Amino acid sequence: MKIFIPKKIKETCWKFLSNHTLGNRGIADGNKKEQFVGLVGEVLTKEIFGIKHKFENGFDGGFDFKYQNKKIDVKTMSRIVDIKDYYVHNFIAFQQNYICDAYIFNSINKKTNELTICGWVTKKN
Repeated sequence: MKIFIPKKIKETCWKFLSNHTLGNRGIADGNKKEQFVGLVGEVLTKEIFGIKHKFENGFDGGFDFKYQNKKIDVKTMSRIVDIKDYYVHNFIAFQQNYICDAYIFNSINKKTNELTICGWVTKKN
């Protein structure tokens, strides 16, 4: 599924990150551009699930939202091409210790300004 990224969402996310950080873990917190990609992916994914995003500073505890009593963590990477079925998504091993039930993987094509929902997997799998 491809979704065009509205300019308003990008502006709102960047404005928030201008004065806040999402990383307070002390390891692999990501720079502002990486946090921006993740935040845009999270906001758009929540919209698909009908969940309004609430901007909050700091570490989210390891998941981005709850859906049907499941804790979901959204992982988003940016590229300059559309995702291919043999591309990988980065997942840092220490994140497996956070409390969540499933992961949704997204890819943002910076050239076309589109987010692709690539898939999902349970934490157990």
